[in-house]
Amino acid sequence: MSVEFGGGAASIAASPSSLSYNHPHDTHSDHNSEPINVHPSTPRAPPAPIHPGVIPDLYHPPRQTQQPTVPKRISRNTRANITIGSLNLNGRHSAALSYSPISKWTSVHSAIKNARIGILAVQETHLNEEYTDEIHKLFGKRLMVINSHDPDRPTASAGVAFILNREITDTAHTDTRVIIPGRAILLSTTWHTSERFTILNIYAPNDYAQHSEFWHKISAYWTDNNLPKPDFMVGDFNIVEDPIDRSPPHSDPILATAALRDARISLSLIDAWRTDNPNERLYTFSSNLNRFSRIDRIYANPAHLTHLTEWSITPSAIPSDHLLTTVRFTPTNAPHIGPGRWTWPLGLLHDPDLLCKVISLGIDLEERLTTQNMNRDVNCNPQLLWQKFKKNITDFAKAHAKVTFAKINRKITQLQNDLDRTRNSLDMDVSENTRAHAAFLESELDHLHKKRFAKAQAFGQAQWADKSESPTKY
Repeated sequence: MSVEFGGGAASIAASPSSLSYNHPHDTHSDHNSEPINVHPSTPRAPPAPIHPGVIPDLYHPPRQTQQPTVPKRISRNTRANITIGSLNLNGRHSAALSYSPISKWTSVHSAIKNARIGILAVQETHLNEEYTDEIHKLFGKRLMVINSHDPDRPTASAGVAFILNREITDTAHTDTRVIIPGRAILLSTTWHTSERFTILNIYAPNDYAQHSEFWHKISAYWTDNNLPKPDFMVGDFNIVEDPIDRSPPHSDPILATAALRDARISLSLIDAWRTDNPNERLYTFSSNLNRFSRIDRIYANPAHLTHLTEWSITPSAIPSDHLLTTVRFTPTNAPHIGPGRWTWPLGLLHDPDLLCKVISLGIDLEERLTTQNMNRDVNCNPQLLWQKFKKNITDFAKAHAKVTFAKINRKITQLQNDLDRTRNSLDMDVSENTRAHAAFLESELDHLHKKRFAKAQAFGQAQWADKSESPTKY
């Protein structure tokens, strides 16, 4: 604001651009956020002349009508990195869960919530528009489903979809293209403050003879539409490029693998997990005859290799004969994220054993504080005693959490280690007994994951039944 005097007159001039304002508590705005520009909604009147000898009122200038501009904001709590996953659902329904035609989607919702998956690409969805609308009615608060169904048999064959976690994903800036209905769909989106990136979701044919035509259509679509190369290509490819991805190892038909390889090279993509693990044996699908394969993969642009971490190929709570493949992607311009800080497990807030221990330590602290008030020194004072108390209850809570929560988790970890050793043993490819043992370990792991999910689901239902009428999150 400037004040000018001249010729016995005074005027007050303000630059609208100098009145921009960013709210200090707006911590969730995206890169498109704009400051609130406060500006006059009506033309500014010329300054009124002031008679000689009259002192202008500089503290109370003429009042202007102001209209704030609403900024663009991200409504969700996005993070600097995102977990991307791929899973063949093997249909929308499981008789083991319920008779609902979309019974699997309850476990899909829970798996995405618990694993904090941002974008999950799924195949063999068997969804039509009616079922997709029903999913949105039930889980639309958290999930956004973008589905492409098979044009001939939408509820019985194929189908690919992207599932976006609304809690951590900005769904307002997404764009999709259906390349081959029910078989290939492209998603373009942004994450946090990063540039746009694209994910191609694939469900390749089971028939090897159809692969050449299928991959030719994919390559031709990119050429005809002059599209930029995708950042990721994920899905169920139903073939492998290298014999190491099968047990017993063998090569797939050369025409099918060559078609996939040519399309992959034309899109500038590489097998990211295999690049990081050139000699490891890990499989995503096993048949009833104990034949293993890694047909579910995540391809990535080579520029992203250093930004992909925390690979995981494990069973999930979702009933399927395929394993869930996930990876954490950190965009190039994402801010650095530290290790964070430990927080008290919410499930232990009302644990009676833990509370008794904390109360006992608190009573001891109170007695020592009373004693030390009279004999305070540098090595023993209330501040040091309080610091030691906090460290003691933290250490005890961590140890108690391992005993309380980790019973099933510890067993899962042990089984997973046994399975990894079995898969990478020297006789995996030649011994039927070794492959049968690996299949048994996989079934046990799958059972434990389902058991953990069922226990959490029962606990949530009990909480809802008990507190649904109370002003709580239930």
